[in-house]
Amino acid sequence: MAGLGVENEKKKWLMTMWIITLVMSGLWAKTNKLVPGNPIPLFTIDQAQEFAWKSLRSNKDVRIFTYDPSFYQKIKIEKPAVLNLIIPSIDGDLEVELIENKVLSEDFVLSSDKQRNLAYTPGRFYKGKVKGNESSIVAISLFDDEVFGLITRPGQSNVV
Repeated sequence: MAGLGVENEKKKWLMTMWIITLVMSGLWAKTNKLVPGNPIPLFTIDQAQEFAWKSLRSNKDVRIFTYDPSFYQKIKIEKPAVLNLIIPSIDGDLEVELIENKVLSEDFVLSSDKQRNLAYTPGRFYKGKVKGNESSIVAISLFDDEVFGLITRPGQSNVV
């Protein structure tokens, strides 16, 4: 009978470890996903480039930043309908609140005057506003290796 008790204890221990593993993997999956409303720092300020720019062009203020494609990969996979981003600007970081903007039809085909059905990987397109500024307009297009965007706020310079 003593051997049976040890065997049951081993089974309980294995079952407990299995449950802990499942719970932890579920928690990791949740923390590794985009969460609506949580702003994503998609960009990192490139201080070396800013310094070089300022030393060459003395009176122009610029904000130079790099794009983090790993966050874009999450966006590309999860395809969130709502997205908050942090955009560096001369005036400080801007949080933008975005919704998906379907600019291409489902049957979109890229063609030229010489060829139909050119290879094209569509990006993710969003529109919205600067958080707390109802009069602002934001449009951002995200692709694998580049971002295009415009932020317009009444009475302030545009951010491109």
